[in-house]
Amino acid sequence: QEVALRLLASPNDDDWGVLSIFTQAACEVSRVCNAAPGCFHPAPRVHSTVVKLTPRAAPLAEETKLFQDMVHALFAARRKTLRNGLASVVSRDRAAEVCAAAGIDPSLRPETLSIPDLHRLALCCAAARKA
Repeated sequence: QEVALRLLASPNDDDWGVLSIFTQAACEVSRVCNAAPGCFHPAPRVHSTVVKLTPRAAPLAEETKLFQDMVHALFAARRKTLRNGLASVVSRDRAAEVCAAAGIDPSLRPETLSIPDLHRLALCCAAARKA
């Protein structure tokens, strides 16, 4: 059930994180049903949730190495601001510029960003690395 909560989470949820982002970028995730322990033999000590993953025709974000590194860096310190969280991807000085180029407030926290926001941010990080 905890994994299902992470798969189904949205921005600003406590469960929104790396698993949610990578899964939802590639697939549409929907809850099918909950399953009580008595539905299984032997009965586990946990409640379960069945989810359906439907691959998207076009992903919400291209899962490049930079996108992966950026998402992992941001969510490793999810309570830091984007300006501080991006320091390991681009320099701290460039982080504010990258956020401005993506149209995102650098004082926001990663848990507030949607997948399209993160994708835009990764594209701007890539551009900043080339410059």
